[in-house]
Amino acid sequence: MADTRLVGAAEAARILGVKQPTLYAYVSRGIVQRHTVPGDRGSWFERLELEELNRHKGRRPSASGLDLAVGTSLTLIDGDRLYFRGHDAARLAGTVAYESVAGLLWTGHLEPVSFRAPRSTVAAVRRAARGLGPHARLIDHLSLAVVVAASHDPLRMDLHPASVIRAASSLVATMVDSMPVLGAVDAYPLPLADGSVVDDALAGRLWARLSSSAPPRGGVHALNATMCLLADHELATSTLAARVAASTRTDPYAAVGAALAALSGPLHGTASAEVVTLLEAARAGGAKVAVAQRLAGGERLPGYGHKVYAGRDPRTDVILDAVGALRVSGEAAARRKVVGQVVRAAAGRVREEPNSDFGLAALTWVAGLVPDAGEAIFAVARVAGWVAHAMEEYGESPLRFRGRTVYTGPPPEPRAP
Repeated sequence: MADTRLVGAAEAARILGVKQPTLYAYVSRGIVQRHTVPGDRGSWFERLELEELNRHKGRRPSASGLDLAVGTSLTLIDGDRLYFRGHDAARLAGTVAYESVAGLLWTGHLEPVSFRAPRSTVAAVRRAARGLGPHARLIDHLSLAVVVAASHDPLRMDLHPASVIRAASSLVATMVDSMPVLGAVDAYPLPLADGSVVDDALAGRLWARLSSSAPPRGGVHALNATMCLLADHELATSTLAARVAASTRTDPYAAVGAALAALSGPLHGTASAEVVTLLEAARAGGAKVAVAQRLAGGERLPGYGHKVYAGRDPRTDVILDAVGALRVSGEAAARRKVVGQVVRAAAGRVREEPNSDFGLAALTWVAGLVPDAGEAIFAVARVAGWVAHAMEEYGESPLRFRGRTVYTGPPPEPRAP
């Protein structure tokens, strides 16, 4: 066989360290994809997919759920390190703008993309947003922006990479720029590690829509670093939703819309809100008491632990270091002190380490951003990854995520004679 990326069933089972019946059980449960070759009745498997699954043996399917492995060239989680196309994400977060991370994920080159949207589309989103109800969250505005932007793009179904990148860069700009400006200016400058300043960076524009106050020194840098780190994270639930949608050959707007739906759950993109609740409780009654009360009922501590890291989430320290570097005083300084108290109180009670949701919550709470800023930051940042995964999926066989169920209901009624 000419395609050396594919191996037969016997070799696939050897790579996974299982017997062939187990291999085919993985196939039936959607964990491993089986390929066919014209003129060959055998089953073939992608070596890279098998090796990736083999790296995560401890995460194979259990009675509580399934673990799906998908080959990707975008993001690697190796031990407690996170890489975007081979670049250490933690290092990128401290040195480049989010625009460059998006460019890396979309093109493979660490070159910034330009986030610009037609004024008419931004205006249309703002008009549509007037119809949102009194209980609308920022995530609702962002979802609305996706729908409206799609309806204004006559080339939305063009899935050529260049067209998808054009649509995605315009979409991200629309999502941010259509949000109401809360302060006196609509963008704050982003200073980079090399001494340069980006005057119209996406992070600076987003800050102006999440706070009525000018950022403290280091504020836009902290927000930008957080966005860089949240740009992608392997096959998270929302990313899987984007890939499933893309496998039907839907347009990138719809793929992002599917991802936003998955992100809006309390166990994913809105998880940082629970951490803010914990921090508020710690400020009111003390960190030790707040942590103890959370754990007393058998609850997990919000913002702690992550299934893909054996140790510490590498994104957390970068975000917390950026929060620690903020030039703040008064209420903000007092809040930052509480964050440290919660970390120390938890260290003696739980084995798990704080994750990126904790860092995101610390940033939004200390900086005094609007209450639902965390999920908005997460959503805007993750569009880069969702679109990159959708672009990869457009190059795969369509509809490859068709799963099967195991029926557990009542037996079917007898057939009529």
